[in-house]
Amino acid sequence: MNATTPQAIPHDPVADLSDAVIVVDATGSIVEANQVAGRMLGYRREELIGRSIEDLVPVAQRAAHVVRREGLTGQHPRKMGQARPFRAVCRDGTELLVEVGLAPGTDADGHAVTTATVRDVTARERVITEICGSPDKLRALTGGAFDILWEATFVGDDGDGMLQLFRDPGPDLGYSLGEFPRTLAISRWLSQMPGEDAARFKQLCNRSRESGDRVMTEYRMRMKSGGFAWFEHHGLPTEFVDGQPVKFLGACRNITARKHAEEELRRANEQLHRLKNQLEDENVLLAEEIGRVQGFSEIVGTSASLRQVLRQIGQVAHSNSSVLITGETGTGKELVAHAIHRSSPRSRAPMVTLNCAALPPTLIESELFGHERGAFTGASARRVGRFELAHRGTILLDEIGDLPLDLQAKLLRVLESGECQRVGSSDTFKVDVRVIAATNRDLQQEIDKGTFRVDLFYRLSVFPIHLPPLRERREDIPLLVSYLVGKKAPKLGKSIDRIPRDVLDELAQYDWPGNVRELENVIERAVLLSPGPVLVLGDTVRAASDRRLAGDADGTQAGDRSSWTLEQAEREHILRVCTACGWKIKGTGGAAERLGLNASTLYFRMKKLGITRPGDASPRDEHKGSDALPFR
Repeated sequence: MNATTPQAIPHDPVADLSDAVIVVDATGSIVEANQVAGRMLGYRREELIGRSIEDLVPVAQRAAHVVRREGLTGQHPRKMGQARPFRAVCRDGTELLVEVGLAPGTDADGHAVTTATVRDVTARERVITEICGSPDKLRALTGGAFDILWEATFVGDDGDGMLQLFRDPGPDLGYSLGEFPRTLAISRWLSQMPGEDAARFKQLCNRSRESGDRVMTEYRMRMKSGGFAWFEHHGLPTEFVDGQPVKFLGACRNITARKHAEEELRRANEQLHRLKNQLEDENVLLAEEIGRVQGFSEIVGTSASLRQVLRQIGQVAHSNSSVLITGETGTGKELVAHAIHRSSPRSRAPMVTLNCAALPPTLIESELFGHERGAFTGASARRVGRFELAHRGTILLDEIGDLPLDLQAKLLRVLESGECQRVGSSDTFKVDVRVIAATNRDLQQEIDKGTFRVDLFYRLSVFPIHLPPLRERREDIPLLVSYLVGKKAPKLGKSIDRIPRDVLDELAQYDWPGNVRELENVIERAVLLSPGPVLVLGDTVRAASDRRLAGDADGTQAGDRSSWTLEQAEREHILRVCTACGWKIKGTGGAAERLGLNASTLYFRMKKLGITRPGDASPRDEHKGSDALPFR
């Protein structure tokens, strides 16, 4: 089939369709049409074949129609298939409003053709016009409508025109009835929107004017009160001029309540997600705390030095001041920190612990302040730091002396400003945390060596608490032994109801370099070794003392004491010699002779270093009185 010699079709394949079908070749000639097309336009079907399609277009629009028809060649079929209103001229000169759908194809010879499906919509448009032109009918149809029906007429190429609203939008925008205009410029309607919403809406409208597509979007409108109402917008082109839509009909619906509900739901989900993550993090930390906290649940002892510590806990607990707890390993620094937290107004909030010596330097910052996803290799998800978890509570920084210098500066910033910054993030957030630090190091020496910041020391040691070693409060050992036996025996399936005096004496004579932690381990072993209801110590303490002395003799513990001060080394040496001499100070074979010192000088040094014979309160010179001599 071609434009010059139309071929007769034995059977009309579209004869039964209610729509007109016209096939046009690339030159604009009609090469095929069905009977419906002839009846619609007042022609016999045979009279249409061979005519130019432009003969069926109003004279004023023919030039534009030629350009548009020629531009259709090669376009995407889906875009060409969209139905658009056009004016068609009948044989008697009358015009019809028709809706035309276009589809490309080829004839039997492979030539390009375009098939147009034509539907007469004149009657439909007449009804719409009648309704829109009758206020009574329109009011009856739209007065109780939930949507605001509208009609937009565009004028010119600047995208502006007039907007006719068929229901008063005033109540939706906070105005009284009749206060907001129902006929207004499209630009006036756009001016009610925030800038970004108006720009997006204009872009969609321009795209619809080019393509004839439906417009569907959501936007905000400024209310009389200054707030915003949300609207859902639908629009469809209804009238075209030269193929360009100039009129749109549609509706917009107030969806403010729905948007508020969605926002509340989003916030609730975010809060639920945040609380869920926080609860999971706190549960992990709680499990870590339970596994890490070993020792007693109460501070046991009646010595003067321990009573002083308890007084200090009571003095500082109700403040927010930073506390620095110092003391040897095993003296109970973490126990004191928990006592401060439990006695403080922050006791309902969590207490979070971080051992600065238990983590590599590369991970301490992440543990303290948290990190964002992708901040470093292995950071597959965002992690909440210990400071953030301890918000409104307490954080214990154990072994603070092992904190690297670069992190000391960041910790100082948090203490001074109360602001944290996650690793991999540029944002900061406020934290309200009470800081307790603990260390078994001499921080003043670390400052002198340049390994600890003096400004951080001053910030942490607002209220220092020093815990005495167990050898300086030997009078507490019987109470501690009784407490530990009562704690360990039931767990080990034992029943211990008597502790011999010689056992207590032997325990009181030992120097306990591991302090209460070492005492607890010794008692646990003794409970295991005891066959009956009487505590049997065995050689536990003696073996520990022998190993210690042997280690000193062969130098195996030299590495452990490389950080001792001269005073510590002197004190330890005098203790070893006194123990080896059976605490005989004067005379042949006494400690003074072995040390090459005058006995009075040795007594003076022992008093200065706080060295006492086990079971005695303080050293005395033997020649200054014979009552209750502490040494033989």
